[in-house]
Amino acid sequence: MPVALSLFEMMEGDPEQAILAAANFGRDADTIATMVGGLCGALRGNSSLPERWRQQIDSVVQVRYHGFTAQLAATVTRRAEIAGQYSSTLAALGTGS
Repeated sequence: MPVALSLFEMMEGDPEQAILAAANFGRDADTIATMVGGLCGALRGNSSLPERWRQQIDSVVQVRYHGFTAQLAATVTRRAEIAGQYSSTLAALGTGS
């Protein structure tokens, strides 16, 4: 993880630069590149990957991940809303209002 975080920081979250640097790092490069890719994706999203990469992945991968990621994002958003409601309720209970 320290290598992945370091490369992510050094490449300023640029997905292409960071993933390529990680893949060429050596040692456990596939794992490091995966972690760096996840960090970059969380920061900048899928659209920040080079179009040629996305096209190549879509042409080979049997499972289409676009629907899954949309469902995941909706679930995370809904859970954040629920957490906000809990927080508001607890704050109201704490202030006696």
